[in-house]
Amino acid sequence: MEKARIFIVEDEAIVAKDIEISLRSLGFAVSGTAFSGEKAIINIGKNRPDLVLMDIMLKGEMNGIEAASQIKARFNIPVIYLTAHADEEMLQSAKLTEPFGYIIKPFEERELGSTIDIALYRHKMEIKVKWDSDVNKSLSALYKPLISPASSMGEIADAVLDNARRLTGSAHGFVGTIDADTGDLVAPTLS
Repeated sequence: MEKARIFIVEDEAIVAKDIEISLRSLGFAVSGTAFSGEKAIINIGKNRPDLVLMDIMLKGEMNGIEAASQIKARFNIPVIYLTAHADEEMLQSAKLTEPFGYIIKPFEERELGSTIDIALYRHKMEIKVKWDSDVNKSLSALYKPLISPASSMGEIADAVLDNARRLTGSAHGFVGTIDADTGDLVAPTLS
């Protein structure tokens, strides 16, 4: 099984290195480290890790909460906060970004590992639920054209193609049938 790739956002180099060592000993791969929110967003966009460990208090223009918000919006990558600061106001701000975990430093390696495992599983299940929902919406949208005696093959093909493109995110596709007499592929709908 491929190791989960974790990106570390921590502005203290020694702490970042310690986290990296812990991650490797837990069996994770470290896909990179950034010391600011701005650099994190750039690097995360390039290498698309499976999860981000984010310190809330970062040097620079952007704190960890702002960076996490952008990471979620742009890349849909789960974030776990690692912080030495646990005041109520910061916790409330962090909650708005819907993090997959919140660990207070110093932390135990075992706590880090189990939090990451749960976050990765939860993210995987969220993706599966969304996919299942999207498939069900598409099947529901196909119901009327498929059962209507007034629907032409072209109308059915258009509906199937539109829903298949929406599900796959593809700009291209075709829907066809096989001519029973000739065995030829007939494609009434192309994109």
